[in-house]
Amino acid sequence: MTPLAVIDLELTGLGISAGHRTASLGVIRLADTPEQDLRREWFFKTDIPTDADGMRIHGMSQEYLSRFPTFQQQSADIAAIIGDSFIIHHCWLKDNDSSNDEDALASEFNRAGRTAIPHARWINIKKVAMELSPSANSLDNMLDLFGIDRSARAEKHGALIDAELTAQLFRKMQIDTRTAPMIARLFGPR
Repeated sequence: MTPLAVIDLELTGLGISAGHRTASLGVIRLADTPEQDLRREWFFKTDIPTDADGMRIHGMSQEYLSRFPTFQQQSADIAAIIGDSFIIHHCWLKDNDSSNDEDALASEFNRAGRTAIPHARWINIKKVAMELSPSANSLDNMLDLFGIDRSARAEKHGALIDAELTAQLFRKMQIDTRTAPMIARLFGPR
């Protein structure tokens, strides 16, 4: 079986193109059942303060993040947990078919002197959302469409919360007759 890891990350602002950095990373290594999944969350001290958008989304200030090691200091642990997994995520697509999450994580691994996860191992289920329903392209809309309770992310949401919800969504999409063929296609020749 192909190892799968669902990820989500939160940034100090809306994008790395504006110089923002990864503030937290949630990873769920999928097992046969949700109860067997391995869940990890990391927080990172950054040299970039969290801006108003970051505070609105996740609420982690630079003062809060200063209590944690940097991404570079935790990169070996992160790389070991992710291993050779395919990365399942739900994120806005960029023109080059990458996503903000992919680019942000690649940037952090590069800063840490580690090899970034190859693009071919990234599976963005937002592509399925776009095929299924143009109006259901946000994570909230997809969770609603599949009847998944999203109240955990109502006020503020973090990387592990969103990774958990994305894992639930991915599992439902794998067995739903509308989306299972689309999910299978994402794992086809790349």
